Amino acid sequence: MLVEDQQPPVANDLHLSVQQQAVASSLAPRLIVSALAGSGKTTTVAALVSNAARRFSAPVLVLAFTNAAVSTISARLAAAGLPDGAYEVLTVDALVYRVLCRALGVSSLNVDEDAVRACARWSLEKLSLPAESGFVSAVVDNAALWLNGSSSRSPLPRGLSSSSLLRVLPVFSARMVSQRVFSWELLRSFAAKNLPAHSPYSAVVVDEAQDLSPLHWSFVSGLSASCAQTVLVGDAYQSIFTYSGVDAALLPSLAARPDWSVLPLSETYRCPAAVAAAVRSLSSLSSLSGVAAYETHSSVSGAVNVITDVGDVAQQAAWLRANADFSAGVPVVLARTNETLRRLSSALGAAADNFRFSTVHSFKGDEAGTVYVVNIGAASGCLGSSLYQPEDDDRLLYVALTRAQQSVFLLCVRNLPNRWRCLQ
Repeated sequence: MLVEDQQPPVANDLHLSVQQQAVASSLAPRLIVSALAGSGKTTTVAALVSNAARRFSAPVLVLAFTNAAVSTISARLAAAGLPDGAYEVLTVDALVYRVLCRALGVSSLNVDEDAVRACARWSLEKLSLPAESGFVSAVVDNAALWLNGSSSRSPLPRGLSSSSLLRVLPVFSARMVSQRVFSWELLRSFAAKNLPAHSPYSAVVVDEAQDLSPLHWSFVSGLSASCAQTVLVGDAYQSIFTYSGVDAALLPSLAARPDWSVLPLSETYRCPAAVAAAVRSLSSLSSLSGVAAYETHSSVSGAVNVITDVGDVAQQAAWLRANADFSAGVPVVLARTNETLRRLSSALGAAADNFRFSTVHSFKGDEAGTVYVVNIGAASGCLGSSLYQPEDDDRLLYVALTRAQQSVFLLCVRNLPNRWRCLQ
């Protein structure tokens, strides 16, 4: 583990709150920052990294999930006046790619799903096994689990035994490496297996850590094992990408361990009092039990308006034409699916130009003065589909509510689902 320099943290020159300053100056070797929506997370991360960069001789690594987040964090750190080489900001997958390129001694890799399937087909044929589509899919789907040392297994097609699968996986792995072709999932698995023995970084800070998949976490935890500090900054209640393999239980499970410290950022500077109160009212739901302390520093009182019995999408469009509020700028209309948004925009006609449209998933990280959440109760899953679990719905609603700087309107096909009656 790298030894800290004995320099004190920088002064609180970023006008941090008490909560933010506690995070920025923390020396905990393993720290989870529970940063609820609108709590000044990016400002706090910049202060945390600035302090860490002054304490350690090796650079601090900041990992994010999007290029936009990398740009935002980089701009904040550049403004802090840190010297060149004191920090590095990358997307997780950019670092995954770099690590594997260096491990294999190559300058580039081909991320191509079709080429990966071709490698699986070649491996099956080499072992005189059927190379039909189902067998190929089974090899590809199980490779990441095998590489990650998992004992679990994706379902196998009839005719492909476990023993045959275990024979073909090493051949498939070697073929991908020789051809330098990977899927992103397999790239993450290979990179986690080929990390350098000692991390070149003093500390690792992960932004939006609630979006870590098991493979991402395997990579990050391996990379940070020899670091003096690992910080996961995220909001477990915004873990809405579980359909893509994100592990929504990761942050809560780590927070329950004695070797991890937890600090809150529970004061929102975005959401008005009415939204904060609505979020607190959801604290009776098991998946949102940690938001009971959600408080606001906004001077806007705002409102959460539940509109019932609006009817189908065409009737919701008629309601929006007659009642939409434009006093806080261009309002945003949020729905679970692009199909709902397409139908609603079509029904609005020319009036659609007066709104922004987004799925809840795509609007995470953004904000608007007025937010309309449409088509609630159209499926048995409240806001999600009938396949969603209640906890998925709660997290989607939390994200939708906390995009608002002033007011939220919940447009219900009929009544507000029983699960959310606490909002009325």
